[in-house]
Amino acid sequence: LSPKIIFVCTDELLNIGSPEALETLCAFLETLGATFDCAKEWSGKARLDEVFARAELMALDEKQAPRIRCLLKDLLDKRRRKWRGFPIGGPGVATP
Repeated sequence: LSPKIIFVCTDELLNIGSPEALETLCAFLETLGATFDCAKEWSGKARLDEVFARAELMALDEKQAPRIRCLLKDLLDKRRRKWRGFPIGGPGVATP
């Protein structure tokens, strides 16, 4: 996937800004995040950082639906954990 295509898609979804578009953005970024975000020499890394910065602003925007804010925060949390999932039992859940 070329950087040009990735950023046409992400920019369009962010500009639309509807709950459906932002949910699609989360799924799109989660799908390619581990591959492209962790590639230090990828030519689109700086631009991808900008996309995540915009997603973070959307996650903090109280005008967004709570479900969308939660999806965005989950995406950003996963990125901070280097694309690893939650530990077994999930966040805040005691394991047996």
